[in-house]
Amino acid sequence: MNPAKYVLIPPDELHPLVEDNDGKFKNSYPDFEPWVHTRQDDEIMLHFVAKGYYSSSKVNFESISARSSMQESLPKLADELANQFSDIIKIRELEINKISSEAETYNSDTRFSILSGPGFSLPSRMTLSDQRKDQWLNDLSSPYVSLTQMSKFLPHGLKRRGLLEQCCLRKVPIIKAIWLLKCCYSMEWTQLKLKSKDNKDHKDDKEINSQLLKEWTENFIYILEKMLLDMANYYNDPEKLKNWKSGIQYYLKLLGNCYRLELIDKQIFLYWLVEFVGKVENLEYFPLTFHILTIFWQDITTVAENDALMKPLFLVTKITDILLHKYVTISQSRSMISDEKYIINDIKKNNKIKESFLLMIRNLICDLFQNQLLEIFLFPSAKWEIYKPYLYEITNYLGNSEDIHNEAKKKLELISYRNESLKINSTLRSSNVNADELTSVENKNVDLHHVKLNCIDTVLAQALDDNSIDFDWASYVDREITQLSQVVQLVLWAISPSKRKHYEAHQIVARIILLIINSLANLREYVIEDIIWSVVFQIPKLSDEERTLFISLPDLYRLLNTLVNYGIVKVPTYIRKLISSGILYLTSSDDKFFHCTVLINLKISPLMKNQYNMVLRNVMEYDSHYFEDYNFDTINNQVEILRPELMSGESFDYDTLTYNTKTLLGEKILSSICGEELIMVNKQILLKNFDILCVKLDTFHLFYKWVEYIVYHQLIDNTETLEILCDILLRYSKLFSQYINDHILFTKTLILIYTKIVKVNDNVAYSVSSLMPFWKFFMKSFPYAIKYDENLRNELGAIYEEEKLKADKLCKDRFLLKSINEALHGNIANSTGSTFNFPEVFQTNLRTFLSENIDNATRKNSRYMMMLLMNVNRRDYNKFIAVYLKRKTFKIEDLIYLISYKLLTFEQIQNTLTMDFVLTVLSYNHSESSRYNEHIQFYAISKASYISSNFKSIIHSTMKKIDELYEFFLDILVEFGTYSKHLENTIEAIVQFLKDEKCSHYDLIIDLINYGVENKDKDDTQEIVLNESNNLYEFLDFTNLWIFQGYTKYLLQKYLLESNDFERTREFLFETVLASRYSCLCSRLFWAISDPEIMKAVITIFEERFFKNCLDDSEEYNVMWEVIIEIITSLSQQLKVNNNRTSSQSIGVANTRSPSLNNIDFISKNYNTDSWDLNSEDTAEVSSFSIYIESFDAIISHFAKMDKDKLLGMRCKLDSFLKISILNQISIFNFVTKLIKKNEVKYLNDLLENIFTLFHKISFDLSLELMLYEILSSLKSYCIFFATTENSKNKNQNSQSNTNSGSSNISISKAPDKKNNAFVIPSILMELSPFKVSSFTRKERVDEIDDNISLGINTVDTTRENTNRKKSPNNFFFYDKVQNTYLCKFYDEPYHCINNYQSEATSDSFNNSCLNLSFFDAVYERKNPK
Repeated sequence: MNPAKYVLIPPDELHPLVEDNDGKFKNSYPDFEPWVHTRQDDEIMLHFVAKGYYSSSKVNFESISARSSMQESLPKLADELANQFSDIIKIRELEINKISSEAETYNSDTRFSILSGPGFSLPSRMTLSDQRKDQWLNDLSSPYVSLTQMSKFLPHGLKRRGLLEQCCLRKVPIIKAIWLLKCCYSMEWTQLKLKSKDNKDHKDDKEINSQLLKEWTENFIYILEKMLLDMANYYNDPEKLKNWKSGIQYYLKLLGNCYRLELIDKQIFLYWLVEFVGKVENLEYFPLTFHILTIFWQDITTVAENDALMKPLFLVTKITDILLHKYVTISQSRSMISDEKYIINDIKKNNKIKESFLLMIRNLICDLFQNQLLEIFLFPSAKWEIYKPYLYEITNYLGNSEDIHNEAKKKLELISYRNESLKINSTLRSSNVNADELTSVENKNVDLHHVKLNCIDTVLAQALDDNSIDFDWASYVDREITQLSQVVQLVLWAISPSKRKHYEAHQIVARIILLIINSLANLREYVIEDIIWSVVFQIPKLSDEERTLFISLPDLYRLLNTLVNYGIVKVPTYIRKLISSGILYLTSSDDKFFHCTVLINLKISPLMKNQYNMVLRNVMEYDSHYFEDYNFDTINNQVEILRPELMSGESFDYDTLTYNTKTLLGEKILSSICGEELIMVNKQILLKNFDILCVKLDTFHLFYKWVEYIVYHQLIDNTETLEILCDILLRYSKLFSQYINDHILFTKTLILIYTKIVKVNDNVAYSVSSLMPFWKFFMKSFPYAIKYDENLRNELGAIYEEEKLKADKLCKDRFLLKSINEALHGNIANSTGSTFNFPEVFQTNLRTFLSENIDNATRKNSRYMMMLLMNVNRRDYNKFIAVYLKRKTFKIEDLIYLISYKLLTFEQIQNTLTMDFVLTVLSYNHSESSRYNEHIQFYAISKASYISSNFKSIIHSTMKKIDELYEFFLDILVEFGTYSKHLENTIEAIVQFLKDEKCSHYDLIIDLINYGVENKDKDDTQEIVLNESNNLYEFLDFTNLWIFQGYTKYLLQKYLLESNDFERTREFLFETVLASRYSCLCSRLFWAISDPEIMKAVITIFEERFFKNCLDDSEEYNVMWEVIIEIITSLSQQLKVNNNRTSSQSIGVANTRSPSLNNIDFISKNYNTDSWDLNSEDTAEVSSFSIYIESFDAIISHFAKMDKDKLLGMRCKLDSFLKISILNQISIFNFVTKLIKKNEVKYLNDLLENIFTLFHKISFDLSLELMLYEILSSLKSYCIFFATTENSKNKNQNSQSNTNSGSSNISISKAPDKKNNAFVIPSILMELSPFKVSSFTRKERVDEIDDNISLGINTVDTTRENTNRKKSPNNFFFYDKVQNTYLCKFYDEPYHCINNYQSEATSDSFNNSCLNLSFFDAVYERKNPK
């Protein structure tokens, strides 16, 4: 059988290598050519096919196969062969096939030339059907089809996003894909160029390429972002996940090649990448996102160092902020996987993932820290407080080298100082906080001078007023309570009379203090206790008036006993302090009576009996009743006598008992009621124990212990008792999280009692009543408990749904409705059960319920019948309630009764009647009612909720009837008005009340200040205030700041807007500062002001005073500067937030010059403004700048002429002046640019020379130096920006003919370029050193070092012949006078480098320790030792 003939087609991938004699290539290929065979060959082949092939060995000793010998040598030869082939491929790609970039110009189109080689021409376009186009793409992606075949034409329709998607979908080989992208890009570029030539608005190549690059880059970004975000869709499908990984791997390779070939706009792509990294919050996307970030990291962090304009570090600054934010987020995250179904149980694995993330980010931040300018680590104050500890943590990983550690320490110090100096609101008042740190070991004596703290944390005070039900402990931890003043502020807030409505005050303060103790590692246990006892010892030193206004003694006793229960303070310590202080023995001092009163109100254990009695016995000669009435045995006897009387309900004035007696009595009662036999608790027992433990004895913590006891023992079996218990818990909801130890177990037990016990034993009441308010309270206040306990979450969800469906169930289930009706004997249905006699049933049960002469069982049935009507038909129920209200046949007590029993709401009263009537109900004193109300706690809940929800409308309505509701007006202002959500309405109400002048405005302020004060004499206080109105501000305190904010706003509106009395305003402001004794709260007085004109006027007044007296040497102004800078800063920030300040005008500059500024004799008049050719706009601008600029120039000139010693003494003035300058730096910038534009070189150079002179002189204080550097650095940036825009305008005006002349010129010279009319930036400004460590370190010059100073050691020069030469330290030897020999060379090292033998560092120096120096009796004198 002869083989069939065929034509062998050479493969396209190979090229002919053999030439014939004529120099032409043959169709001959290496290792491949058509088979030429003979007939004999055909026979042999047929034989082999039929019978196989076997060749026997020719000799006996030859092995049958060479496999065994080849196994050892083949791997080595294969490796060598592979290396050779790799070298061949490199040579071919890098040398043979490489297209030289230095080739001659072969195409006039520059962009097209970059993407192609010599002689390259674009393929033609061809329209193909969809089937043929798919086939063409398949061939392109096939490795067996050569590119030569495919490059003949390109199908139409392949463009941008569709092209990229097809490449990814078909995995087109990278080389072919790059070729295709180049061709498509070049074709688009050619078409756009041709269109541009035809149009009138001709675009140059640069504009065309920029537009095209932008569009292509957006498509690249779109696909990359889509592929990244699609990752979460393939978790549960391994096959799809595998394909996704392959696709993203391919696309990243394609993207990287296009990025290097400049087919992508690098700037746009890098901006998107940084923004995308910032937007990624899900930790699952972090690894791949940061992998892409590291690929392009070098381009992001590269900055052109030789650029004269110093390109802004926008990307680097932004990525620094993002990385630090991510580092903080991951550090604080507990789990690295956010998917709820996937929880990492292995803590080690979770920590390993977390550490890998942190390591990835840490390496990037360390790279920025070491290689970039320090300006990228400047953040807003809020962010800096968060990032600071983490930045210090990151830099610890830089390396173990001492040089690296020292360099990092210097950088961190500089960054920290710069960030702190940029916080304009930080003043000298807060710059010395280290002295007040809780971790310091200094004496913690507290000076409560007029109960005024030197530094007030207003944010902490507001957080205390706003504290939520569950106490957001994280917010208090974030506050970083580490200062002595903050702890004192906590104590003063808890014992303030105005905070008496905060029943939880003592508990929250105790918990926060306990949190402080546990969170500060270096805090000693006795430090907090010493602070608290110091406050107690300072209270009797206050005047009677101050003690009455600012200290509530019952609240003080309550707080101290709570702290004693937590072990934070100890009564024996207090007793020891009393004895050691000698107060008990001072005849002339009444402080001992105050301390005895405090002591008898503290809980005393039997172990302290002798110490306690000893203190009381020591004051017997001054007042014997302390020992006679309150000794330990007397108190115990009194407790034993009162316990049975209290349990039997006998009347007694329990307010006369001390807190110690109440606590002991409450513990006895709790022990007795819990020690008895277990009995079911009804509502009478519950209300009785609440009245005893909470109302009479004020021992809520004992009542909550009893509540836990009855709940855990399941001693409640009826709905009404459980309902009253939940009402009590809701009424004092802020104590629930403090006194209930296990919220989850407690709530689970309540659900069990409600669904398993009460539902069975009291099904009728269960069916018509609801505990929905309590379930909502728990779900809203304790979400973490629901999140981490699945059983609780399921149980709450089930009971919540059941409560919601109760009404529907009653409407649909007629059998249930009938059974409840029969049980209540309500006759709600007729005999057929199909119709309802709603009006008759409603009126009968309502009349029965409100009747006073019925038994409790009948009233309870009537109530449940009313609730049944409400559930069955709420619409009719509301209609008949409205009819009842409109008749007004009720008493106010009846409405309160209905609200308490959940049969009426305040909203129904408001909708039916007017708000005025609602106010009548709200202001009614229900405690005077003769009717006993078992559900009065729910009325208190409803009242507080309604007032809080309708606070604004209630305030306005109350002010219309202020004569009748004045006390109610005060109550709601103090109780609800201090919440941050109501504070604005509260202040507006105070201002409006004072404007109406219905009574003296002093009366309202005095009554608000005195609110909660017991036994106050209003007439005497008013007389003090009315004598001198400014004395009101003597009572300014952080607890009543909101009152004075409203009062200040009213007075400023009155003086400035109504009377336009500028002088009276000035007098009022400085009298206020003086009356408040320069309190740090002065700046907070203006927070409620929103009118920009008032804020600008206040700023102007204070800046005038500063400029007028800044250079005075009087000490009286030094304290005032702190207050002035705080006020100006606060108002400036408010103006900035409100966007009421323009970019071309200073904040604190008025439109006209104030008379006081005209009298400043030190203002220099150097500016020859008359010679300037100014238009009207420029003149107005210069006029607005003149007030500040002239003063700035005079003051900066004065400071520049002073030496360092004098400047050191004026640190306070310099601090205030520089901060005001930063606030007004826009004025400086505009003025300098005006000088440059008008060629006022002399004035400009003088001004800049003075600024730089002062900058170099204040090197003694880094914070001052950094503030002035901030002004100079910002001025430099502003001038560069102004130069760019100004010269661009000149270029457009003067160079219209030459559009491609290049970038605008920015002159940097000392002399202006008048010929070119270019904006000239002063060279001294351009030479400002960058923000780095070396810019702020001052090294001593060598010639300033005194070489003659020695430690008294004789040195001898051994080179006698070189006496005329300068002596070198290496020529100094120690000389032994006894042996007359030289010992060794003397290496003179600095003192801080001397080894102290406590470290591993070694030194070759002879004087390597202080011990060596002592051998020579060395002293710091200019003489030899004796």
